[in-house]
Amino acid sequence: DVTGSTIDCVSVVTGAGCPYGCMYCPYPIGYGRKVIHKSIALIIDEVEFLKSNFGITGFLFEDELFTHDVKRVEGICDEMIRRQLNVRWYAQARVNEVNAGLLAKMKSAGCFRIHYGVETGSPEMLRKTGKPGLDTQMVRDVFRMTKEMGLATTAHMMLGLPGENRETLARSFELLRQINPDHANLNLTTPYPGTRLFRLADEKGWIS
Repeated sequence: DVTGSTIDCVSVVTGAGCPYGCMYCPYPIGYGRKVIHKSIALIIDEVEFLKSNFGITGFLFEDELFTHDVKRVEGICDEMIRRQLNVRWYAQARVNEVNAGLLAKMKSAGCFRIHYGVETGSPEMLRKTGKPGLDTQMVRDVFRMTKEMGLATTAHMMLGLPGENRETLARSFELLRQINPDHANLNLTTPYPGTRLFRLADEKGWIS
């Protein structure tokens, strides 16, 4: 179905690294800030191998930034279509790294769902977390566009970022109501060692 709730998926990593500086995120620490990718041929060979040898037809492209390079994603989709793999898959994406043409190409290659990091409905908190290129109107526009493409959506939200209060929580829940995702993943903010959030929490005495 469109939500992907009945599709079992195996993870495939096509690249690693993240150049962004979100205060809460350990990805640049663990994987580095330089984004590196496998070749498109190697990625599709792996998918084809898993399908041919193990009957796997559902995949999660578990990159930190799968849609960071639009031309690369289009190339992956074109090769999946050319080989007529007929598999289903989903990926994580930033709302400022997709467009209608890319989403249409992804769907034609078997994509059925996209996970977006929304984090908060407070524009001020979004800026303070260091998530550049994102704003709440863009979130609304991209979720609407993704739904119009017939793709399911998952919104990842963070509760308890620095500055969180009843008003900012209300804004987050109002944004969720407006974008109406197929799934909502609400996470309690965790200060991972090495992040700016961890240093702030340590300085403020928030960690017991």
